[in-house]
Amino acid sequence: MLHLTHTGFYAGRPICGAERSHEDRHMHAAYAPLDNAELRGQVCPDCLRVWTNSYDDDEPAPDWIRELRAAA
Repeated sequence: MLHLTHTGFYAGRPICGAERSHEDRHMHAAYAPLDNAELRGQVCPDCLRVWTNSYDDDEPAPDWIRELRAAA
């Protein structure tokens, strides 16, 4: 599974709150090419939910974020 991680002070910690595991892959959320549907399919669903919810309702968001929110 691919976990999205924080940058900065909490760098490397999965944004979903899971313990970091050497069996999983990790990628900084801010730099992840999440517009790529194939990559998104490999990302932890909880990480995706956290990242999707990081956008305010009135904030411009990429199409894939609006699609995930509409499907939820």
